[in-house]
Amino acid sequence: MRLAVPILLAYFVSACTGSTSTPQASPQTQAGCGAVSDLEVYPYQDNSGFAGVALARVGHVWFAAFGPGTGGKAHIDEGPGLVKVVIATDPDLKSTIDLQGTSCSTGKALRFCYDNCSFPHQPPFSKSELERMGSDHQSVAPKQQLTGYLLCPQVGLYRIWAQASGKPAGAVTLDIGNHS
Repeated sequence: MRLAVPILLAYFVSACTGSTSTPQASPQTQAGCGAVSDLEVYPYQDNSGFAGVALARVGHVWFAAFGPGTGGKAHIDEGPGLVKVVIATDPDLKSTIDLQGTSCSTGKALRFCYDNCSFPHQPPFSKSELERMGSDHQSVAPKQQLTGYLLCPQVGLYRIWAQASGKPAGAVTLDIGNHS
C-alpha cells in the first residue's frame, strides 16, 4: 500500500503535463479492467437523440456505439482500427470531464480522435499508427456532444475512466471488435 500512493501521485502529476504522445500504461490499469460493463438506458428527455437508448456510461458521460436497444453489455462490433463512438454528457453536467483509457491486454493508452483530430492518410492504419495518432485524453464540456473515433490497435477490452476537477468520476469497460 505504501508503494501505491507514490505511484498514483506520480501518475496524477504526470497527467498534468499535457503530453499526448506517449502511449504508456496508467496506474488505473493495475486495478484491472473487470468484466465488460452493462449498458444503461439514457434517462433524459432532451434533444440528444438518445432518450430510451442503452449506452455505456462513465459518470456524467455517455458513449453511443451499440445500436438500438435497451440493455445488454458494452460490446462494439467495430474494430480493430477506427471505432466510431459518439460521446455525450448529462444535460445537467456543470464542469468539464476528462477521459482517459487503456487497452486491458497491453496496458497502452487508448487514443481518442475528436475535436480537431486529423489523419495522415486514408484508412486503414497500422497498429503503430493507431498507437500514435490522436490524443491520450479527451475533454468533454457540459452540454457537449462529440462524434469521433476511439483508435483501437487490436480487438479486446478497453477501460475508459473519467475525472472531474481531478477526482475520479467513474469508469467503464468496453469490448471492442470481438464478434462473438
